[in-house]
Amino acid sequence: EEAIKSYLKAIEIDPKYAQAYYNLGNAYSDQKNYEEAIKSYLKAIEIDPKYASAWGSLGWMYFYDLKDYARSIEASIKGLELDNSAIWMRCNLAIAYLHNGNFEVAKREYLKTVEIIASGTYSDGYSDKKVLPDELCLADLKEARKVAKGELVGRIDEVINMLNKKREELSGL
Repeated sequence: EEAIKSYLKAIEIDPKYAQAYYNLGNAYSDQKNYEEAIKSYLKAIEIDPKYASAWGSLGWMYFYDLKDYARSIEASIKGLELDNSAIWMRCNLAIAYLHNGNFEVAKREYLKTVEIIASGTYSDGYSDKKVLPDELCLADLKEARKVAKGELVGRIDEVINMLNKKREELSGL
């Protein structure tokens, strides 16, 4: 609640402060006020159309909180068009594809993620690229597997095994 007040005050002082809207979106999302979070993220994007993280956070919220995989895919793609080397957004996109039944596309995105990590060309700010597959991809997949049902369980296991094998192939990630 206090964070929301601070961001609203910052917006009152500077209505064109995109980061304040982005942070407000995160605060609303944390409070499960998704309608306001969406409005805040979209306002940040309206002010700064190149705000990739706003698209990425919107994509994550659509996936994780709202289970709207089609919108998650759409938002994540828009974010990646602005920052193609953001591993967290690529993992969000891949897991949304997986849950949306686009298994082959999901696999391609996960493989591309591991290749970007191995090349060191990611934009996520991690200094130790060995932690990236675990923290940004495998952790989400393992969480998703806990609640998955039917064919999705096997698909998630297949992707986890594929990622682990690819990591071993690429510079011992």
